Amino acid sequence: MWRNGLLVERPMCWTVAPKYLPNYCSYCLEPDRTTKLEKCAACKSIFYCSRSCQKADWPMHKVECKFSKISDDLVQSIICKIFINSFGLTSVFGKNIGIALCLQLSALDHSCKPTAR
Repeated sequence: MWRNGLLVERPMCWTVAPKYLPNYCSYCLEPDRTTKLEKCAACKSIFYCSRSCQKADWPMHKVECKFSKISDDLVQSIICKIFINSFGLTSVFGKNIGIALCLQLSALDHSCKPTAR
């Protein structure tokens, strides 16, 4: 969808940057304003603003939880592949708070014959 001359898309998936994890709900991305965000009891690395956000995110997050203990080398390899097709995740105030994968935006940015060396 276009908004104010910008193509805006809800990401297929996202992650909040580590330094912002305690400040933004990992599901709804709302900044914490009133209460302290609660960590996932299993991996202790994801934060939620409510039990309903945690339950809504569980089908996706349970896979992440399971793989939270993989080797750093494998994580680095996967992250390098993701960064190629990622975009900045911004708050409603335009602050960069993480990364996102957006299918439509990636398709627009794709080239079978890239010019970058």
